[in-house]
Amino acid sequence: MSTIQTVSDRIEIADLLARYCRAVDRCDLVLFGSVWAEGATVDYGGGSEDAAAWCEGLLGRLRAMDRTQHSISNSLVSLDGDSATGETMCTAYHRFIDDEGPKQMIVGGRYLDRLVRTGQGWRIAHRSYVMDWNETAASTAEIGTGKFARFANTGARAPEDPSYR
Repeated sequence: MSTIQTVSDRIEIADLLARYCRAVDRCDLVLFGSVWAEGATVDYGGGSEDAAAWCEGLLGRLRAMDRTQHSISNSLVSLDGDSATGETMCTAYHRFIDDEGPKQMIVGGRYLDRLVRTGQGWRIAHRSYVMDWNETAASTAEIGTGKFARFANTGARAPEDPSYR
C-alpha cells in the first residue's frame, strides 16, 4: 500500500470517527447512516446488537438529556488493505435533569472498532465499548444564564444546532 493511500485511509477513518460523535451529540439518525457498514453490530456491554436498531434506542435515551458532548483522542488504527482495527479514547459529557435537579455525568472509555472499506468509504463493521471510568455530580452549568448569558449560540440537537445552518 502506498504512503499516500495510507495517509488517505487514516484521514478518512478519523473523519468517520468524528462523524459518529457528531451523530450522537446532534441526535442525527441520518448521519448515523454514514457511519455503519451494512449489517454492523455494536456491543456496549450487553452483548452484540444490530447497530441501526441500537442507534434508534440510543437516540431515545440521549433526547432525554439536554446536553451531550463526545470527544475522541488517542486513536490507534492498524490498516490491512480494505479492513482495519482501531482503539480510540472517548470522553463523553452528559447533562440531564432528575428528581434532585440538574446532573452531569462524565464517562471515559474506549471504542474498539473493526472497520471495512466499502463503496461509500470506510465504515464501522463492529464496535465494542470499554468503560474505563465515570463520574456523576450535580451540574453547575450556566447555559444562557449567569456569566454565560451573552453566548447566544448554544448547542442543540439536529436540525436546530447552529452547525446545520
